[in-house]
Amino acid sequence: MLRDGFTQEELDAARAGWLQGRTVTRSQDQQLAGRMANDLFLERTLKWDADLERRVAALTAAQVNAALRKYVSLDKVSIFKAGDFARSAQ
Repeated sequence: MLRDGFTQEELDAARAGWLQGRTVTRSQDQQLAGRMANDLFLERTLKWDADLERRVAALTAAQVNAALRKYVSLDKVSIFKAGDFARSAQ
């Protein structure tokens, strides 16, 4: 993804799923109440959510790829393996 970036089609599919998930969450009373309580704690309103969704809907693949390359660096990624490796060798 760092080398080739995301295509507009990939971004459109991911964004549609994300937006649909947020819509479904708002249609469930328990989830909506939880979101509103969290927003109250963070001093946000549902308008803040609507503005976020509008900004995400307006993103282009070029903007997403530029942010990805700015904030994600393989030099700063750590990979850890844990487990019983002696057992897996058997």
